[in-house]
This record gives sequence, structure tokens and C-alpha cells, in this order.
Amino acid sequence: MCVTFLYLNADAVGDGSKYQLIVLNNRDENFDRPTSLAAWEGDVLAGRDQALPDEKGGTWLGIKSDGKVGILLSMLEKDSLMIPDAPTRGKIVNEYLHSDCTAEEYGQRIAKCAHIFNGFNVLLLDRTKQTNGQKAYRVVNFISRQDDATPETLGSGVYGFGNSLRRTPFKKVSYGARIFEEKIQQLNGQSKQEIFEQFIGILRDDTCHHPDEQLMSQTDQPEECSKAMSQLFFRFPPPFRYGTRSHTVILVDGLGHVDYLERSQIPPSKDFTNIHWVDSVYEFDIID
Repeated sequence: MCVTFLYLNADAVGDGSKYQLIVLNNRDENFDRPTSLAAWEGDVLAGRDQALPDEKGGTWLGIKSDGKVGILLSMLEKDSLMIPDAPTRGKIVNEYLHSDCTAEEYGQRIAKCAHIFNGFNVLLLDRTKQTNGQKAYRVVNFISRQDDATPETLGSGVYGFGNSLRRTPFKKVSYGARIFEEKIQQLNGQSKQEIFEQFIGILRDDTCHHPDEQLMSQTDQPEECSKAMSQLFFRFPPPFRYGTRSHTVILVDGLGHVDYLERSQIPPSKDFTNIHWVDSVYEFDIID
């Protein structure tokens, strides 16, 4: 489980007072799964899954120094549909960011081998030249486990992505995209920190959207877990140790300056009385 919201605005390119890209992401995962905080490794900034030592560099979200962004969301699936020995999906984003492929090229590549993985929803972002000669962001979205699934290219707009097909979004994704768009329209002279906190506020929204028929149709989890998953920010009831454990916000202004914030939960105590969050903050200029 994870959720991502994107804002792409080609008209902002060249204007340092506006944002050409905003990324919001929640990572939902087992609280005890070994994970590193966001950090640079070479020219890629990302948090990394350390549960599988033989699969170095696996990640759910990363950005490269040239502005490429990759984001991976798992599809919510019943246990009976899972492939027991499937390769880790975290390698997909890492491979894209380290490749020379465009988003469209890599989208076509992963579509050909998607069947070997458990279900996933991948977002591949890169910057392409427009008719005016300037580079603007686009996102290539590929969702597996569909008949004749093909990558879809999206331009400027506000989008929400979750653990289902785009045509059948979970309620929380539609809700989050709506309040995300409202916040974008209200941007007007706030400091970077204020903007970060406004967007973190969306990712920490715990409004319950249960019952969500689409969500419930995709899982065989107990209803109490389905109820929790209907929230953007959630934690399974005890004894489960699973829920939202990191928030990421990426801002890219029209001149290519990047501000990156990851707020991550340190694995809590068994009774959840000792919960701490740590910020990893970075900024850099995109290198063409």
C-alpha cells in the first residue's frame, strides 16, 4: 500500500516563482522492515529497502540529479493472486533511474516483463523538450495485471495514484487529489517550510472512507484492516505492525531547483508508545 499525488505544470518552466512539479507520497509498509533514510548514492536520491541484502538499491521513490523521478506503488491483491517467488518490485525504480532510457522507453521495457512481478503501479517521470525548446515534465504510468496493459503518458495536470486501476480509484485517492488541488490553488508567497507542512498535512489526513467497495473487493484482509486502509494515513490495529511509515514531498520550481523532504517514522516500540519521526531534507539544482 502507498499513495502518490502529482502536479505537473509545463507553463511554469522558466519561472522560479512557480512549481513545474510537485510530488507527494506516502509509503505504507511493515514498521520493522529494514529501511534506510533518504540519501544520495551516486546521482540518485532515495530511501532504500534493506530487507533483501542481495537486491541492493531497491526503492519505492527516487529522484536523479538530472530530474528523472521514479515511484512504485504496489497493487492491492488477494493472497491467492500473489506470486510466491516473484522478484522484488523495488528494483524497477532503481533500474529506471540508473538507465539511459526515457520514461516512455522504460515504460515499454517494463511492460514486456511485468508478468513476472506481483501487481504494481509505476510512475516514470522525465523532462522532454517542448516546441519552445524548454524541457517540461511528463509522467508515464504503467499498471500491471491488466489485459493488454500499455504505458500511458500524461502531461500537465493534478493526479492521484494508489493501489488500484486509475479508472477505479480508492475513495482516499480521489479525496486526496481533490484537497491537493485546493492546496495548490492556494499557494501564494508561503515559505518552503509552510508549503512542506501543508502538503505533509494532506499525507497525514486520517479521514476514514470506509466502506470502500473497490478497496474491499481487492483484499481478503479482516474488515478492521480494510477500514484502516481507507485512510491516507493509517496504522493497522494491534497486533499488526503495519501502516504509513514515511511521507515524501518534492518541489521543483520553474528554474529546476529541487527541494526534497522525507519524514520517516523510526520503528516504534511494541506498544507504540515510543513514536519518533525524522526529517531528511535536501535541495539541489537539476543538472542537464
